[in-house]
Amino acid sequence: MMGEQTEEASVTDRLLQDVVAAYRADKFVEVETSCQRILKQHPDHVASLQILAAVAGQSGAPQRGIELLEKVIALEPRRAEGYIQLAKLLRLDDRDPEAIAALGRAIELEPHNASAYNDLGLIHLHQNDLVKGLQCFNRAIECNPAFVIAQYNKALTLERQGLYGEAIAAFRQVVAIDGNFVEAHAKFGNLLLFVGDRVEGLLALQKAADKTDSVVGLMCQAKLLMEDENPTTAEEVIRRAVQRDPHNSDAHCLLGSILMELGRFHDAAVAFDLGLALNRQQIAAHHELVHVKKLSEPDRPLLAQMEWMLREKDLADAERADLHLALGKAYDDLREYSNAIQHFDEGNRLKRPIAGHYVATAHAAVVERIITMFTAEFFGRNTRLGSDWDVPVFIVGMPRSGTTLVEQILSSHPDIAAGGELAFWGERAPGFSMSGDGRISPTWAVKVASEYRSLLGGISATAWRVTDKRPQNFEFIPLIHSVFPHARIIHCRRHPVDTCLSIYFQNFSRRIEFAYDRGDLLAYYRQYQRLMAHWRSTLPVDRLLEIPYEELVADRETWTRRMIEFCGLEWDDACLQPERNPRSVRTASVWQARQPVYKTSVARWRHYEPWLGPLQELLVSADRPEFG
Repeated sequence: MMGEQTEEASVTDRLLQDVVAAYRADKFVEVETSCQRILKQHPDHVASLQILAAVAGQSGAPQRGIELLEKVIALEPRRAEGYIQLAKLLRLDDRDPEAIAALGRAIELEPHNASAYNDLGLIHLHQNDLVKGLQCFNRAIECNPAFVIAQYNKALTLERQGLYGEAIAAFRQVVAIDGNFVEAHAKFGNLLLFVGDRVEGLLALQKAADKTDSVVGLMCQAKLLMEDENPTTAEEVIRRAVQRDPHNSDAHCLLGSILMELGRFHDAAVAFDLGLALNRQQIAAHHELVHVKKLSEPDRPLLAQMEWMLREKDLADAERADLHLALGKAYDDLREYSNAIQHFDEGNRLKRPIAGHYVATAHAAVVERIITMFTAEFFGRNTRLGSDWDVPVFIVGMPRSGTTLVEQILSSHPDIAAGGELAFWGERAPGFSMSGDGRISPTWAVKVASEYRSLLGGISATAWRVTDKRPQNFEFIPLIHSVFPHARIIHCRRHPVDTCLSIYFQNFSRRIEFAYDRGDLLAYYRQYQRLMAHWRSTLPVDRLLEIPYEELVADRETWTRRMIEFCGLEWDDACLQPERNPRSVRTASVWQARQPVYKTSVARWRHYEPWLGPLQELLVSADRPEFG
């Protein structure tokens, strides 16, 4: 008898090993068959019941799994594991209160169970109770400091709270514990890019992209290709990701973003629609569908869906901000300006604390130091330092002032390559130094010149001119002109109120601290005016060309010929049709850049005159030549 029991136990153990192997291989039919064989002999076999419950949850039958786990708990009421697994299936069945109760019981039984606290935190996170969620993740980490998934969830929660410094530190801890955690590297990289740390952000994305056997790794590889201005190859990579996981909503949305850059707006809309069909709460899909075209009456259902989500869904502030800003753009397209401004105001109110507050007095002090330090005498002292290389053409100005249009026009010329928005000068500025008598370090200047030449050479080794259209490079003009005194600088000017409103209406992918409040916009614009007036008085007149946006769209040929002449090149008729320029566009103006030059954005501020607030002050100076 004893031998028969031993043999029977051995058979059961072998069957259970087969079950585990089949489960790991997603062979659920084999799992079901083997588990039923075990349960036929041992109806109370707990491990088989738990595995069948897990299969039920993954197969879309959570209720069956719940019934199996209730039997497990009846068999072993003092074990926390059954309650934890039950809670997972209750969550799948949208029964959060019961799931919370099950996890509460698990914690009563095992007060130091890190998994129970982590899963409880996930429920609070799903309910957008970020404070309770963070408390649970911290408790899980106290129970088990090496529990990497709790560390990861803590980092996600801090990011959703807008606590970016703490979130970055938390993600750094996650990847230190598990260097192969692909999703953590991806989230870490995207957050670093958002806060402006491009160098470390790209390194983090590269670590995720190295894992090309995963969909997340392929998505990061595609993002890196986009950062490298290679959207065609990025499309090939992201399509591999979609093929591997056709139900991944994020992958479809990333494909849509890449197609937008390539100017294939219809295809992009299809990708976003698929992303939305797979995940009705995919905020990115809603947002991008609004920006992939100019909306009209047939698009009302999309607006209704977003309004419903704002009313009915418990969303994080960042998600609500994205929806409000998308609705603002939608109602602006439909010429319902009162509705539009309400959504723009609410979106910016939510986004301002997330992006960080602009301190006007501190910025004014920085500008004052720049003006005091970088005088005509400064440029004279360092005149021999600069390179004679004249390939760069810098396009500067306020964001949304026409810099993308100017680059599209210029790069339509066969001898001009578009560099897009290069982060180079902002990244090199912290290493800038000069002596007490105002002379730049020759070592720094030579090194920077070499690195920038290499960067532009990678964009095009044959072009006579290469553009760099980072708008806020106007802050780094002393460094640019000192290192490359023969480089050309084109300053884009647009009506100050149109400029500020366009910034206020835009949902930027990177953090711009002054963009979310009219008073901040006014203060920043005034400092921009001061700086540009200073450069106007100190730079050689043949190095700086100012392009008034309104005059450019009214008399495109005259101003385009002037720009091409300024660049020292022969005329080419292709410059009059920038909408046919096939290059990818990676700015907020991606849709507009593909349209024929239009005048509807001129004097757009008049639609919003009742709501200008502090920006009214800029109307007084808007007619002066130096207004921007």
